[in-house]
Amino acid sequence: SHYIKMNRRRSKEQISFRILEVCRGEGAAKTRIVYACNLNFKVTNHYLESLVNSGFLEIVDGSITLYKTTNKGLTFLEHLRPIEAMIAANESDD
Repeated sequence: SHYIKMNRRRSKEQISFRILEVCRGEGAAKTRIVYACNLNFKVTNHYLESLVNSGFLEIVDGSITLYKTTNKGLTFLEHLRPIEAMIAANESDD
């Protein structure tokens, strides 16, 4: 029973988790987030707006606008990481 795992839909939580991971540290520009998370710009804009509104991401204005994971976002990642690990382990068993 072979199937392509990448076609499996990701949950909102999984996508949010990935965005917050990419934006840790120095932050990330929108283009980097789009490519790193394998999303399109429209979907990425929706997630970025939502994560900024919830206080998990902050916007750092400069020559390029960066999105940076806040302390609240980092705490969220710490809580989600074990759950993400379990999901990944479960998917590799399939």
